[in-house]
Amino acid sequence: MRAQRETGDKAAAANPLHAFLNIPYDSDFRVLYLAYIAGITSFGLVPRATLEISGGKGRLDRIFTLIRGCRYSFHDMSRVELDAKRPQTPRFNMPFELGLTVAWEIVWFELSISQLCPR
Repeated sequence: MRAQRETGDKAAAANPLHAFLNIPYDSDFRVLYLAYIAGITSFGLVPRATLEISGGKGRLDRIFTLIRGCRYSFHDMSRVELDAKRPQTPRFNMPFELGLTVAWEIVWFELSISQLCPR
C-alpha cells in the first residue's frame, strides 16, 4: 500500500531527504541536540525543526506543513517536564507534535492504529 500511495499527489509534499526533529532546545539538552543533528546529517538527511518557524498566527499550520514535508521524524520525549512558571503544568508541545506526526502517517498511508503500532 505504501508504494501505491507514494505515487499520488501527496508524494510531492514530503522531501525524501528531510527529517523532522522533535527534541528539546534548551541549553541542558545542547550536547544531545548536536548529536541528533550530526547523526541525521551523517545519513545524508537534512534536519528540520520548529525552531525555523516564527511564532504568531498560523504557527500550527506551519508546523504541520513542516512535518508533512519530511520523510522521516525523530522524537525525543525524555524531557516532557513541568513548566517553571506558575501554574506548573506540563509542556505538551513535543507530545502534541508526535501526535500530529502519527496522525499524518495514518492519513497518508491509510493505516489503522493497529497497523501503525502492532502488538
